[in-house]
Amino acid sequence: MINFEKLKKISSFERAKFNKERK
Repeated sequence: MINFEKLKKISSFERAKFNKERK
């Protein structure tokens, strides 16, 4: 099982990083 709480917190940070790298 993955840490949903940790994933949710990183989701915002990782998403922003991914979006920047994807652009």
